[in-house]
Amino acid sequence: MLDYSVRLKRQYNCDVEQVILFLKATSSNIVQIQEYKDRTTCHYYRVIRLWEQEPSTFLTTPSLLPFATLAQSDSPPTLLREVAARIARIDDSRQRVNLASCAEILAGLRFEKALRRQLFREEAMRESVIYQDILQQGLQEGLQQGLQQGQTL
Repeated sequence: MLDYSVRLKRQYNCDVEQVILFLKATSSNIVQIQEYKDRTTCHYYRVIRLWEQEPSTFLTTPSLLPFATLAQSDSPPTLLREVAARIARIDDSRQRVNLASCAEILAGLRFEKALRRQLFREEAMRESVIYQDILQQGLQEGLQQGLQQGQTL
């Protein structure tokens, strides 16, 4: 964190506020640390633990909706349904598809596949740039592996 901050400060000559976003609840002490200290240096950064955040923080801004799937909730499935419903109401189809894909990916850290599939259309995931990138990478790796196997025969 310190190295990255110094590089940004040097390159852009601007103030840098660093934030670490922890997605999944854990009992590890690392999620409580908000500073780096050694004998001569002290560097501070902000830590956000999503499971402690109010969902309203994320539900009001479309681009933050995927993060709401991991926010604090007495009824996580109800929260996931709310996120899916808000995403479904987005007019811009490209934005809707990409946000639905991001929400489903992040929701995978907390929810079972059956519930995610029930709320998010698989076609939307297939249309997303994230899915397309992963698919393209998989195709390239498969092609390379096939070529390597063909050479060894």
